[in-house]
Amino acid sequence: LSTFNSLPPEKQALVSRQMQAFNNLPEARRNVIAPALQRLRRLPDEERQALLNREPFKSRFSPSELQMMTDISQNYPLPAR
Repeated sequence: LSTFNSLPPEKQALVSRQMQAFNNLPEARRNVIAPALQRLRRLPDEERQALLNREPFKSRFSPSELQMMTDISQNYPLPAR
């Protein structure tokens, strides 16, 4: 079970920066991004990459939002249920 504190320091720093960026977004954007981010964090690597590369998914987010979701979901995934 991976917790934030078990991440290497550079990944903790990256995830922290991106979480901060997420928290600084306008509420309307956070409400759009949050469910997508939760979904990405639950997916295995291959499925996550496939979803991130789908045009209908990509077109809903800015490049910086996509980077944020990629960084968080790859480095701090949710435990599989």
